[in-house]
Amino acid sequence: MKFLEKIRRLIVRAVRVNLDLLALWILLTALQPSITPDNPLARHDLAPWTMACLSAVAFLRGKILGQGPHRMLTLQHSAFGRWCHRAAMVLTPIALLFWYDTGRYLDSWESAEALMSTAMTFSVVIGVALVLGRKEGRTAWNPRGIRSGLLWGTGVVCIILASLTVGYLENLLEALPLDRPIRRGTIFPGDILLLGIAFLGVGLITGRAKHLRQRLAAGLKDGSPFRPKMFPFFFASLGSAVGLWGLYFLQDFFRIGIGLDFDEAFIPAAFVVAWAAVVWPPRTPIAVTCLLHEVMPTGGGDARVEKTANPFEMPPEGALRLNPLKIRRVRSIHPWLVPVKASRIDYLDDPIRPLWSRREPPLPYHILGHANFESDTLTKQAQWDRLTIRLKGQDDASGTLKGSARTKRLVVLRPYLQPGESRKSQIKTYIWDRTVPDATVQIVDANTETLTLTDGCVIVLSTEGVARAFELEIGAPVYELNEAIGFRPPQLEDYVKV
Repeated sequence: MKFLEKIRRLIVRAVRVNLDLLALWILLTALQPSITPDNPLARHDLAPWTMACLSAVAFLRGKILGQGPHRMLTLQHSAFGRWCHRAAMVLTPIALLFWYDTGRYLDSWESAEALMSTAMTFSVVIGVALVLGRKEGRTAWNPRGIRSGLLWGTGVVCIILASLTVGYLENLLEALPLDRPIRRGTIFPGDILLLGIAFLGVGLITGRAKHLRQRLAAGLKDGSPFRPKMFPFFFASLGSAVGLWGLYFLQDFFRIGIGLDFDEAFIPAAFVVAWAAVVWPPRTPIAVTCLLHEVMPTGGGDARVEKTANPFEMPPEGALRLNPLKIRRVRSIHPWLVPVKASRIDYLDDPIRPLWSRREPPLPYHILGHANFESDTLTKQAQWDRLTIRLKGQDDASGTLKGSARTKRLVVLRPYLQPGESRKSQIKTYIWDRTVPDATVQIVDANTETLTLTDGCVIVLSTEGVARAFELEIGAPVYELNEAIGFRPPQLEDYVKV
C-alpha cells in the first residue's frame, strides 16, 4: 500500500507542478482537428507542428541552459527585457525550421532562396529582440576572457549549419524506397534531429558570454579551474532527438495505426511537452513567506438576562465560538519566513569560489519551535503545503507555575481533513455543540513533539489568561537568497502581550 501511495503522490505532484504544460498539451490536442490538410502545419513529416509545439513550450517554460552568472552577483531585471528574451526563444524554433527547409530544397534554388530569405528575416528579428532586451540578466562584473562576438558567432553559425545539413541529408535520402509515414526516421531522422537542435537553440539564445568569463575568472572553491558542464546541452539536444526517435520506433514496432501522419500529431506534441518538463523543470523555492492574521470569532451576540438565568443545558445564542471557517480578521499581520527543507539553494550548492563573505538568512525559529516545510515522508520530494513545527524540548508551548496553575495553552484548529484521515473519531466542546472530526483539533502540551499546520489553520494561544488567535496563510514562495536574507524574523512580542 505504501508503494501505491508513493506512486499516487508522485503523480499528483508531477501534475501539480506542471499544470501549465498539461494545459498546453490539452490545448494543442484540441486545436489539432481544426487544422486543414493544406495547412503548412499539417505537413507529412510533422516538423512544422513539432516546432510550433516547442515555440509554445518555450513561451511558458523556456530558460537558459548551463550554470548562468556568478551566484553572488545581482542580475538586472526589466519587464520589457524579459518579454524580448521570451520572444527570441519563441521565434528560434521557427527560424530553425526555415533553415531546415532551405536545406531540403537546395536542389531547387528558387524555393531555397525564398526559404532562406524568410529564415534570415526571422534571424534578424531574433537578433533585434536580444539587443532590445540586453539589460535583462546583465551583471556588473565583466572580466577578460573569451570574446562575446566570437562565442556568439560560432554558436549561431554552427546551429544554422546543423539545421541546413540535416535538411539537405533528409532531402537526399527521401528518394529511397521507404514508406515514410510508417517507418519515420528509420534511415535518416532529419526532422527528429531538428527537434534536438531547436531545444539547444532555445536554451542558448539568451545566454551570455560574460557569465562564462565570470566563472572562468572566479574558479572553484577548492582552487581548481572552472570547466563548463556539457551534460545539460547534450541531454537537451541529443536526448530529445533519441527520445522522439524511440517513440516513433515503438509506434512502428507495434503497428499502431497505418502510419504516423498528422492525425497522430498529438504524440510528438506530448513528447515535446514532457521533455520540456524534464529539461526546464519548475523551480523549487528555498523558503515560503507565510502570514499570521490575528482573528476574532464571529459570535458575541448573547442576549442580556432579564429575570432568571438560563439552565446549563441550554446553549447560549451567539457565544464566542472559534470556527476556522467563520472568523473575522483584524488589521494586525505578522510575517513569518519558513524555509523549504528539501530545496537546494543554488548559491550554497554552486562549487564556484565566492567573491566575498555573505550574511546568512535568518534562522527558521519561531515562538512555537523549529519550523520547516519538510519533505514528503514517502516521495522525499520538496513540498510547501504542510508546515511542520518541531516542539520537542520547547518550553513555550505550555507551562505551569507553583500550584499547578497553567500559564500557557495552545490549541490548533484545522478547517479541513487531509487525504487519508478518518472522520470516525468525533469530539465536541459542549453537549449542544456539533461534533467535529478529532483530527481537526490538536491540543499542544508538554508531550507534543510535532505540530503540522496547513493553509487556513487557526492557532489559539493563551498566555497568562489572555487568549489570541492567529490564522495561517501560506503565501508566495521565495527563490532568491537575497530576498531571504533581508526578511524580518518574527519577534516574541508579536504574539504575546507583555
